[in-house]
Amino acid sequence: VGELLTQSGIVDPDKLPEGLEVAQKSNVPLGRVLVNLHHITDDDLQSVLHTQMLIKGGVVPAHLSIRALRYARKKRVSIDVALKDLGWTGHESGRTFELAEIMRASDELVAIERRLPSGHPDVAAVCLKLADLYASNDKHADAEVLYKRALGILENVLGDENLEIADLLDKLASVYLLQEKFTQVETLFMRALQIKEQLLGKEHPAVAGSFENLARFYCSQGDHKEAGSWYEMALQIKEKALGSQHLDVATAIEARANCFFDMQDYTRAEPLYWQAYKIKKNFHDSSHPEITSLLTRLADLYCKEGKYSLADSVLVLFQSDRDLLL
Repeated sequence: VGELLTQSGIVDPDKLPEGLEVAQKSNVPLGRVLVNLHHITDDDLQSVLHTQMLIKGGVVPAHLSIRALRYARKKRVSIDVALKDLGWTGHESGRTFELAEIMRASDELVAIERRLPSGHPDVAAVCLKLADLYASNDKHADAEVLYKRALGILENVLGDENLEIADLLDKLASVYLLQEKFTQVETLFMRALQIKEQLLGKEHPAVAGSFENLARFYCSQGDHKEAGSWYEMALQIKEKALGSQHLDVATAIEARANCFFDMQDYTRAEPLYWQAYKIKKNFHDSSHPEITSLLTRLADLYCKEGKYSLADSVLVLFQSDRDLLL
């Protein structure tokens, strides 16, 4: 951890000996000591722990991980976003392929605009395709423009009460949320929810997805109690519709745990993280980002509670990919 912190420039090398001395005397992990000394933030520590897992798991080379740490701190984004922005997708040709896809979709939009009226549904379809590509590459402002254009076309063609409209409302609200343009987010998510409930019924998994969208919005506003209620309703629907061991159920459980974590209610968060892990390990190996992210958050939880031996056991669990040892 110390090497990652200094090589990435997060901690001045001159400050590291002080942290090491306190860590040795107190038997507290170095990262947590540096947080307590105000040399790094909790976000810095979580990023470094996540990066440490990726390196030890052979997922990302060390030199790229250090670049990602620097980038993540400068841009205030997660390590996963930093790696993506730096062009890493798990294989060297990934970034080139994504950019080529955007260029092809842009050319397709120009071509179809020459052939068809601006309000034609085929124009909306290409706008959606290009917007999705922009959104997946974190070009949210570009995606917003195209989602709004597609929505205007499809509302005229399909009317207001249509599942395609609901899906588009969710996408538009999501890019607003990612840009911290909060004014319209709740209204758009609510409108999408109403359409889904009317057309699919109140216990459909798609309705649970809308509940989760609203929970994400309330989390962004710091209203974790309200968010928790929506996450709980989403989880109940998914368990009933999909079964308790479905991957989507694990994701819903982890989201509920994250909500408790943000409320500093670690007692309720901990068993939910383990429950989600037990399901997810049946679908992913230990190097998968969903596993590394979950275990990083769990290790951080134990550090916040002062349960450093349990935090270490989580790191061992990641490295060995064996069953829970608690």
